[in-house]
Amino acid sequence: MQRKFFLAGMFALLPVTAFAHVTLTQTQAPAGAHFTAHFRVAQGCNGGATTRLNISMPKAVTMVDPQFVNGWIVQSLHSGDGKGDTVAWGDGNLSAKAQGDFPVAMVLPKDTGPLSFAVTQSCGKAEEKSEPVLTVAPVPH
Repeated sequence: MQRKFFLAGMFALLPVTAFAHVTLTQTQAPAGAHFTAHFRVAQGCNGGATTRLNISMPKAVTMVDPQFVNGWIVQSLHSGDGKGDTVAWGDGNLSAKAQGDFPVAMVLPKDTGPLSFAVTQSCGKAEEKSEPVLTVAPVPH
């Protein structure tokens, strides 16, 4: 009986993980590190090309510096309200079937645990939301 619940739980997770449009290329990093996260767009949304990508950074992340991506205009928006910064790439075009990486340099917190990044991928009028997670791990001794 427990096995059935376990399998049902695993299958319930499949749509979220198998069809996420934006993921992290590296999902673990050391606490307190200078780190560049690469957010990978796997495909467009609803058959349309990606034209904008917004990423809300966790407030524990500091020194956020979105990197240049050829053909895109990058912005960094500082919230000033205690919430994390938002970075965005716009005025670009990544075809519906193409993959693209959007790097963001940052300093990770010294505390360990998961960090969630709220991502909105825009494809004209369509939008897809993803929430890739980076695990901040203890520094090896």
